[in-house]
Formats: sequence, C-alpha cells, structure tokens
Amino acid sequence: MLLSMAFPALFGVLLITSPPAVTTGTPPSKDVVASVNGVAIKRTTLEASLQAARLNPLLFGSPLPRSPEETAKVVLDQLISAELLAQEAKKKGVAVSDAEVDASMKQTKAAFKSEADYEATLKENRFTEADIRADARRQIAIKRLFEKDLLPNVPPIDDATAKGFYDTNPYQFTEPEENRIAHILVIVDSDFDAKRREKARQKIEQVVADLKSGKDFALLAKSVSEDDGSRDKGGDVGWVVRGEWPTEFVTAANALAKKGDVSGVVTTRFGLHVLQLVEKHPAKLLPYDDKLKREIVAFLDRKRQEDMALDYVDAL
Repeated sequence: MLLSMAFPALFGVLLITSPPAVTTGTPPSKDVVASVNGVAIKRTTLEASLQAARLNPLLFGSPLPRSPEETAKVVLDQLISAELLAQEAKKKGVAVSDAEVDASMKQTKAAFKSEADYEATLKENRFTEADIRADARRQIAIKRLFEKDLLPNVPPIDDATAKGFYDTNPYQFTEPEENRIAHILVIVDSDFDAKRREKARQKIEQVVADLKSGKDFALLAKSVSEDDGSRDKGGDVGWVVRGEWPTEFVTAANALAKKGDVSGVVTTRFGLHVLQLVEKHPAKLLPYDDKLKREIVAFLDRKRQEDMALDYVDAL
C-alpha cells in the first residue's frame, strides 16, 4: 500500500494551496528541502507527498502542474504552510492528548492489510512510527486551530448565494447528452497491411449499401459485425457518453438526431463503424431542489473556508 493511502493525515485537506511561505533557519541540504523557523521539512516527507499527489491529485484541491518541478514546488509550499499552521497552533497552546493520537494511529493502521504491511511501508518510505505519530498530532492541532480561530468567523452561505451560484453556473448542473447506440464494427488493427485494410473498407461499404437498400440494422449487425460484445444484441452498446468512448465515436453519435438515424462510416482506433441511434436523452439542467441546494451550500462553504484559510496562512 502506498504511503499516501496509509497516512492520510500527512496529505489531507488541511494541506491547502498557498503562495510560497517565507522560511528561515538552516538552508536546505541533501536530506532537508526547507526550514520553517528552524523546523526542517525532510526530503522523505516531500517525496512521500509527491507520491500522494501523483496517485490522487484531488487531495490537493486543484489540478497539479504538468511539470515535475512545478508539482514539487506546489507540494512543498503546502508542506511549508502546514508547518506554519502547526507552529501557530503550538504558540497558541493548542493541546492534543495522547488518546487522540492513539485513535488517529488506529485509523491509520486499519488502512493496511496487516501490521507487517504497515511496517514495510514505513521502511520503504524511510519513516518511523514516531514520525507518523508526530504528524498525526500536528494535523489534529491544525484542525483544532482552524476550529477555534477560523471556522467561527466563516459567514454562512444563505439561500440567495446558493441560488445565484446555480443560476450563473448552469454548465456545472447540466447532465450531458446521452445517446443509446447500436453499431456494426469491422476491425482494423494497427498491424493490418494494405490488403487487409482494403478488405475491411469494402466490407463496411457493403454494410452501408445494405442499410441504404432497406436491410434491418439489428439483423445485419448480428450477421456481419465483428464486435463480440454487442453482435448478439443487434449491435446495441448502450448509452454512449463523452469520455467513455473514442471522440470520433461520440461525435458521430451526437450528430444523430432521430431514433433510427444511421451514420456514415466512422473510423476509430478499433476500426470502422456504422452507428444507429436507438434512443436519445438530451442534455438536462438539474432542478434546483433541496438536495442540490444542500450540495451547493456545502461546496460554497468549503470554498469560503479555503479562501479564509489562505488569508490566515498569509498573515502568519
């Protein structure tokens, strides 16, 4: 199991995106990547955090940069911010009991298959259990600091704000168009020579001609389609949405307007297709009901807390 999954406290939502923090103390070395008021951030911690970022970018609240160097900078800035918050919590006397740390460690270990798996992950990432306990204590302290200094000052999201967000961001609440499609496939692999490609082309052109002459699509699919998964169902592949099918396939599906409409020949990485529209669900704006309002309020409340957290860190 990867460290990012095993030790979520190290990389959780309290590690907020922020501008680079000013650091003082000993300069970085081979084993230390930053020093925050004399407290070292170890290279092992940065490497484990980078591993977490690559595995689950959503933990970091926004898309990560493409280049490894920029990603490392973003993650390091977050570790620096977390250390600043931990120091502020200590300065304000935020206390964390051993029982709370024990409970956090119990949750951490429960994410592993066994104690041996836990120990192996510690060793692989050059952490000790003392490191993990210390970080758990820090993260609990940071959470308590936020609960004391930040959350009481976060203004609630009222109904007008939630409805305004819904009205001005309709694309976020629109279910995409869906098309239920049947297709006839003639496979063309990348290693086909010119002769086999031409044979495939002739076969799909014959399909087009047969359909134009009035032959039934489903029966034709059952007799000539090379898609084993849909052939026995008359070519029916179900609902087609963008992101789950090749772009060319989805574009051709979306261009079909009425039930029974048939496309021309469509080329994808799988080969040559002819599509038929079985059923269409147009794009639909979700209604602004109580359930959606609660979701919007929760989203905006988190966003407001994050913005205030950034200001809080900047002021340290």
